[in-house]
Amino acid sequence: MKAWITLFFLVVTVPLLAQSRNWTDKEGRSFEGLMISYDAEFVRIERSDDKRQFKLERTKLSAADNVYLDELIRKELVEKFLKDVPDTYSKAYDKSIKEEMPALIFYRNQGGYAEFDALIEKFLIDPKFQEKIKDRAFIAIVREKDTDLEGVIMDYVTTSQRPCMSIIKEHRYYGNRVFANTTKQGFLDNVDLLLKHADESIY
Repeated sequence: MKAWITLFFLVVTVPLLAQSRNWTDKEGRSFEGLMISYDAEFVRIERSDDKRQFKLERTKLSAADNVYLDELIRKELVEKFLKDVPDTYSKAYDKSIKEEMPALIFYRNQGGYAEFDALIEKFLIDPKFQEKIKDRAFIAIVREKDTDLEGVIMDYVTTSQRPCMSIIKEHRYYGNRVFANTTKQGFLDNVDLLLKHADESIY
């Protein structure tokens, strides 16, 4: 579990297939170049007209370029995160037994894929969320219909179609909360409540 949490706190350096782009500095000077790599502080570019490669501080680039780079980093983090987490109740169950730790399962339920993915990206890469669950639970993200999971949280899925999060350890269910249409603070408060339920074993 610690491996994926650490991922979000490291300065990320991501080698890419070169991407051509028109770059602009803070003074408004522009040039065409291929992006070779980037991280939170620098970007390496090969200038198109002379093939010269150089490393630029991101603070010297335009706001638009920095927004572009931040979005690339965000997408890369989300992709790596989604790749490493269980994607079914069965896998989460097995991991819960192996690690003796609760699973905080995010279930699309009958909501739209785009809505669900946007919620995952909005909440799960937040450092405050990561800190809350560190060493207390691991994440599972279930995008497809999962009858095993629905059998555990039946009371919820029979009354709602909305994406939800549930805290489960092995075969024990400790609670469920909607995480659509909520603020980031509301989401974090619900995470606290579910973790408290699991800690106190009140279900």
